[in-house]
Amino acid sequence: MMKEREELLEKGYEAVKFRASDFLPNGKLLNGDEVINLHEKDLHIEYMGKMRQLIAVFYDAIGVLKECPLCEAPCEEDSYVIMTDTHMLYPCWGCNKLIERERNEGLPEAFA
Repeated sequence: MMKEREELLEKGYEAVKFRASDFLPNGKLLNGDEVINLHEKDLHIEYMGKMRQLIAVFYDAIGVLKECPLCEAPCEEDSYVIMTDTHMLYPCWGCNKLIERERNEGLPEAFA
């Protein structure tokens, strides 16, 4: 993973840590003072020790996830799910946690 990360940094990518509150409605991400449209950026996320590339943003989290598996707050209208090649990420604004799940793992009942 370190090699992948170093190669991305050499190409001009930034290493940034995000919180759920940095993910804004309608597929936007706050990075300092800059608001990024996720569908316009090449984003890589570290997950399970490997760098994963964003491949899709589902703009209706309610169609994928009924509620947060941690705090059980219902998904908000403008929330979304981010998908990489191996996992899904849901920024829950209720508990301010990033919920990450393998795409092929048994998903909790909260997932539609």
